Amino acid sequence: PGSPRLGDEIRLEWHFTGRAGRLSNIRIFLEGREEATYQRGTDTITESEVFATFDLANTQNDWEIPQGAVDLTIPGDSMHSFEGNANKIIWEIKIEGEIVRWPDIDQNFPVSVRPIRIEDL
Repeated sequence: PGSPRLGDEIRLEWHFTGRAGRLSNIRIFLEGREEATYQRGTDTITESEVFATFDLANTQNDWEIPQGAVDLTIPGDSMHSFEGNANKIIWEIKIEGEIVRWPDIDQNFPVSVRPIRIEDL
């Protein structure tokens, strides 16, 4: 919950309910990306570029998958969330997991990252 600032430390906790033992691996990471939309002739094009990826959890250990917690400091020298007419900076926590003979997990959770505090500069 909340909107962390650049330079803030955040704690991420997860807990899978149900048959979490069916997960053969899990990767949880924070991703920052830029999206730019522009016109090319009569077509509208949106391009995306990932500028930051921070692995939070990446495991195949069955005792670590069902639940856990990790601390992360959002780099102060990065870019905060932003939405303009043609450009966006998007931060998301992403969860990817494999389940044998079942659809895999691929979930994204947006995170609104605020600018760094002036007193922290």
